[in-house]
Amino acid sequence: MVTKTVSTIIDELNRHINHKYSTKESKVIVSNLIDQSGNIPEGNIDKIVCSLINMKVERMQQNSGFTSSRMAVQSPPKVINLFFMFSSAHIEKNYLEGIELLSTVTNFFEGKSLFTTQNTPNLPSQIMKVSAEIFNPKLEHLSHLWQALGAKYMPSTIYQVRIYAASEDLKLDAIPSIKSTLP
Repeated sequence: MVTKTVSTIIDELNRHINHKYSTKESKVIVSNLIDQSGNIPEGNIDKIVCSLINMKVERMQQNSGFTSSRMAVQSPPKVINLFFMFSSAHIEKNYLEGIELLSTVTNFFEGKSLFTTQNTPNLPSQIMKVSAEIFNPKLEHLSHLWQALGAKYMPSTIYQVRIYAASEDLKLDAIPSIKSTLP
């Protein structure tokens, strides 16, 4: 579900970039920023690299519906918070192109910060909505993040993407209601 959702949004972002710059090449890729050796993978060069840097899952309050003699219990919807860093991995001669593309990523999410099955038909059916908002950490936290990634600083921006998912796959059986208490 998460993989399909992220792929759908990145595909839409690439279509936006392709339309704006009249190109067919995918300029945004989902990848690790650097490989295990600390090097930028060749496929990342001159791309905007979208990397997952954190993930949190929240549960909403329990929902329960009552029927005449049984109580139907369904797991509550969940919210998956994904923090993505979009980094410009452009070589020196293409540095300004990378800045321009990073700006286009920001403009895309400013123009479309809410994704639903109505405005993004390829989203998985269990997704109620997806929201994206810019996340602005303090400069010192950003510095620590780059150190933790083991990479040299690159122009980048971070987005918090919240996926609101129905928990239909976690539906529990109906539970008989309590009819009386013991004396």
